[in-house]
Amino acid sequence: MTRKVLLCTATGLLALAVACSKSSQNPASPSAAVGTPDTVADGFLLKAGTPATVSPTGGAQVQDPIVLTASTTKATYTDVPLSYHFQVRSGSTVVAEGTVGPVSGSNVTFSPTGLQFLTTYTWRVQATYQGNNGPWSGDATFQTVGKFKNGANIFDPLLDGTTVGVANGGRFLIGKGWQSAGLSDGLIYDIPTCANCKAEFDVTGFGKTEGASFERDLKWFTMGDGTTWGSFGAFRDHPWKMHLEQRSDAGRGMKLIWRNGAAGPGSDPGDHVQRRDDTEDWTSTVVYHFVFDWTPSHISVSVNGHVWFEDGLAQPYTPGNHRIELGCSPRGESFVDSATFSNFRLTPR
Repeated sequence: MTRKVLLCTATGLLALAVACSKSSQNPASPSAAVGTPDTVADGFLLKAGTPATVSPTGGAQVQDPIVLTASTTKATYTDVPLSYHFQVRSGSTVVAEGTVGPVSGSNVTFSPTGLQFLTTYTWRVQATYQGNNGPWSGDATFQTVGKFKNGANIFDPLLDGTTVGVANGGRFLIGKGWQSAGLSDGLIYDIPTCANCKAEFDVTGFGKTEGASFERDLKWFTMGDGTTWGSFGAFRDHPWKMHLEQRSDAGRGMKLIWRNGAAGPGSDPGDHVQRRDDTEDWTSTVVYHFVFDWTPSHISVSVNGHVWFEDGLAQPYTPGNHRIELGCSPRGESFVDSATFSNFRLTPR
């Protein structure tokens, strides 16, 4: 005769929620769960309902960042705070997993990282409580997409020799990214005017004072009104000019100019100018992750998690014909044969 054993705790709660069995075909306690529950190392099973995959399902194509959504469930015999363990597989290999919770709402979400582009994945979820796992949901599938440009929502890896932007000169290094080959090269993205956005990208392959031999302060990132791109003077004097540069006279220095609607230092709207001569220790073997974050009332610039510049805005940054560029072609001050850009992303909020 099959023995039935209840796991007891001091409070008695877990005795109602968790049971163990010597046979997975004859569980110790009746349950509304569907399917065969997984066991943990000590052989105990969590008696709980089966959560359901909500989205994405059916091989739906999804853009990064990916969000998996599942419905929550309850323990079978008493109300305990359940968490949820998600698992993402490519074939039979687990490529991402994580636990979220405890969760009290009707749905629970998880965002896996490190997934490849243009790949089909399978995912599932199970309830968990104090190290004991309930039954898995059924499998659901989704497919990741590659690069995309949807208005101001952009993801451009730049690794396969193509771009969703416009390459104004330069060259692609397959598997590495895009690189300017001259001072007037740039990688351009024209977008609807965005007053509340975050732009980010990776750069590697450059060192200190890259512009010294050109006697110029070279730029990583530029924004403004695209109608001014054909003229040095028009871009320089326009009320929406913005760029971040590496100082050629300071080995680790950077300077930011972020003009929000009017030219002139010390005013707002005006030129938000900041300079720092001791920032990152620029090394050609390091990958630097740049983040430009602007809201209607605030701007910030960070590199590898270090916030080097930030300021308030009295007027939102809203250039007409909003253009973003990696490099700075209107001033002829792009990095040359060094800085290699990849993984550009623009996220409107």
